[in-house]
Amino acid sequence: MSAIEQEATHGGLPSQGTAAPGRVRPPRVAADVVGTSKETTLTRPHQPEPAAAAPQHPVDVFLLLTDGDQVLLGLRQDTGYADGEWNAPSGKLEIGETALAGIRREAAEEVGVHLDADEPHFAATVHHRNRNGQGRIGLVFTADFDAGRHGEPVNAEPHKCAQIGWFPLDELPAETDRYTTACITAWRTCTPLYLSGWA
Repeated sequence: MSAIEQEATHGGLPSQGTAAPGRVRPPRVAADVVGTSKETTLTRPHQPEPAAAAPQHPVDVFLLLTDGDQVLLGLRQDTGYADGEWNAPSGKLEIGETALAGIRREAAEEVGVHLDADEPHFAATVHHRNRNGQGRIGLVFTADFDAGRHGEPVNAEPHKCAQIGWFPLDELPAETDRYTTACITAWRTCTPLYLSGWA
């Protein structure tokens, strides 16, 4: 039986599987389906839940450059954050940069000390929450200062640092930044993961 003959036997109505000549079946739309014993109801297309913002925890690298029982710090100025406080040479990792490359770069940029590839020693990780409530990850490295090999440290970024100086580890300035203090504490207490600012 031809399609026309089938149509005639059903009173001119097309079967469910065949579109009527000259008519185009509307495309199907993906939708949530609610089934019942007698009928199936189409609801509006599924709307995905809005994605939550991805968490952001910047990664910082800190250098604790020590000479005996003293550590080198710099006094921040004109940066917009922690100005007037003493801070260890540090900074954020750049995209595509390894932690070791980052700490060597920061040492050269901030205090003019060029470290060999095997000099920075990883000491601890500090998970710090700053005064703005932002969580940050600090990777702490140490290096022993050698005047013959490194030369005297200099204030290589005077537009961001008022001065640099050596301070006894047991007598840090009262104005030492909390993040730096946490890094020093983590290293001196041999704490591999140190939480700072979360209490």
